Amino acid sequence: MKNTLVFVVVLMIGAAFAENIQIKVNREALVGGRKGPDLSINIGSNHAESYGLFEYLLPVLPSECSITSAELWFPQKAFVSSAGSGQAVLLISKLDGSNWTEGSIALDKRPKTVGPPLGQIVVGDLLNPAFVPAPLDITSAVVSSLEQGRREFGLQAGIPIPNGDIVFLYSKEKADVCASYLNIQYECKNEL
Repeated sequence: MKNTLVFVVVLMIGAAFAENIQIKVNREALVGGRKGPDLSINIGSNHAESYGLFEYLLPVLPSECSITSAELWFPQKAFVSSAGSGQAVLLISKLDGSNWTEGSIALDKRPKTVGPPLGQIVVGDLLNPAFVPAPLDITSAVVSSLEQGRREFGLQAGIPIPNGDIVFLYSKEKADVCASYLNIQYECKNEL
C-alpha cells in the first residue's frame, strides 16, 4: 500500500476585516433661543426658535477601506429634560459647510442646511428615564461628505413642529457624558 502525501495550500486573497470607531462631537453651538449654562445645549421652540449645531471630524481611511455603516447616537444619559409627556422629537439635518465657530453663531448667521432632513431622533426625558433613543442611520450622508473630500461633518438638530418642547443636551464640556457621537463601521480589504 502506497502512502500518499497531499499538501493543501490555502491562500486568502481579498480577505476583509471590519472595524468600529466612535467619533465624539468636535464643536457645537446653540443658535437662537436662550443661552443655557456652558454644560448644555438648549434646543426648542418654547420661548424662541433655537437649534443645536454639531460638528464631527470624519476619519481618514486608507483607500482599501470603505464605510459600511454610520449612525448618529444621542446617549440616554445625555438628556437633562424635555417638555411634554416624556419624550420629544429632534429633526436632524446636514449642514452645508463648516465655516462657523462656537462663539460667532447667530440665528441669521448660521450655516444653511443642505438636502432633505436626514431623519428624526425621539429622545426621552426625566419623566421617562428608561427610554433609550434609537440611533439615526446617516451612512449615505457621511460617505457623500468623504467622497467630496470633506472631513468636517456638520449637523443641525431642531424641533420639527413649534409645539413648546425644549430639549436640554449636555455639551461636550461635560466630561463624563457626551452630547452625541457618530458610530462608524468600516471594512478594509487585506490585499495579499
